[in-house]
Amino acid sequence: MNFSVADFRPYDVGKIRRGAARKARYLEARTGCWFCGLGYGSSSNEHVLGRWVEKHFDSETLRFQPHRASIAGRGEARGPMPSSSMSVGGVCAHCNNGWMSRLEQAAERILLGPATSVAAEDVRLLAQWAEKTAVVLNLASTFPLAWNRDDRRSVILGPSSRSRVSLFRVEDSDVNTLQGEEVTGTVPSKWPTGTQVSTFQLVHVARVRLGRVVVVTLHVPWQMEPLRRYEMPGKEVWNGVTPREYDTQTLPLLATWRGSLVHLDVGDSAFWRTPSLHDVYEPGRLDSRFVRDGEER
Repeated sequence: MNFSVADFRPYDVGKIRRGAARKARYLEARTGCWFCGLGYGSSSNEHVLGRWVEKHFDSETLRFQPHRASIAGRGEARGPMPSSSMSVGGVCAHCNNGWMSRLEQAAERILLGPATSVAAEDVRLLAQWAEKTAVVLNLASTFPLAWNRDDRRSVILGPSSRSRVSLFRVEDSDVNTLQGEEVTGTVPSKWPTGTQVSTFQLVHVARVRLGRVVVVTLHVPWQMEPLRRYEMPGKEVWNGVTPREYDTQTLPLLATWRGSLVHLDVGDSAFWRTPSLHDVYEPGRLDSRFVRDGEER
């Protein structure tokens, strides 16, 4: 199968061409909708934060500096920019106006509605929204592609078994996003050192701060199944299998919305194999002709 370099995500291709890609990433040609892969209806933009946030926060609050972590683990901020400018194209109208719209309506009700007690069925919807938002944040930002095609499509059906979601509160009300924070952990000793590093670089952590509540989403690549143990800030509400009801008023109160590290303890997996270069770009190992010619190899 042949495709044009233009079908790839420009940020990733540009980094590789300049020899500046220091983190592992998925390298995929997009031939349809970023989510369903098909593209029913016209292409549209999906916002990182739904337009409903404009009903709850003033324009000054919604003009913020989205954060990301650099390769050295230092925090970097862009902007300030209005939340309405944070979006990604290439999402079909069927997805945008269908299941995504329903998730945004649920998230507004759950996160900013009058009820403080959240039942398990709503937690499942919130976890699915958190994953969708993490994917859109990843796609819309200057950050390596960390969700592959299968993982993005699985979000349509519900929260993933390879994702975890936690919540906590902070004192001050604000709006912001963060992705790419440093993840620590242990892996089986049989993993080659280079693969250990690259696989950890494919772990995606996203934080969304809406008012005084912070939603943390952790997503790991399939090579990391099963997770024997993991530590996340706040109260875990989705553990990959079971939604856990909670009350907003009793969520842990942390001093800052950033800074609490995520730790993983990865066990041996019968499904483990070395990532294929058809799926993952590992710095220093990808044939440069792949990027120059845009040919699948």
